[in-house]
Amino acid sequence: FIILLATVNCFQVPYNVAFADIEETNIGLDIFNGFIDFFFMLDVVINFRTSYINELTGTEILDTKKIALKYLKTRFWVDILASVPLDFFSYALSNSKSNTFLLQMLGLLKLVRVLRLSRLITYLNFKNDIKMTFKLIKLVFFLVLYLHC
Repeated sequence: FIILLATVNCFQVPYNVAFADIEETNIGLDIFNGFIDFFFMLDVVINFRTSYINELTGTEILDTKKIALKYLKTRFWVDILASVPLDFFSYALSNSKSNTFLLQMLGLLKLVRVLRLSRLITYLNFKNDIKMTFKLIKLVFFLVLYLHC
């Protein structure tokens, strides 16, 4: 499910930054964005309870303190920055055009969610040919984003 939401973000975030006019708000799109933001924030909470494999010993770590510390030391800050619902702030600061533009640019942080695709692919341990296909698709998404800007 998170893979699907991250894929939607690959297309929606650049579109919102490039074409969405803040003066014309779309309530349905805002609700959908809130839905996506909620699930990514929920994923942050779930990551505090998700076990991991110790790379040195190959054993599964189930201790919640160790899991939380590892998550805080690794991906937590990136995940939390990508999960901030900036749409709510845009309503509060919508009186200034410069604030609106800044929030739109900060919305690009949501593209960090795409990094979860690579983590999930690694976690699911797909075969090499499927991994290469996903890497190629990810490369195409980044090229489209780069060429768009």
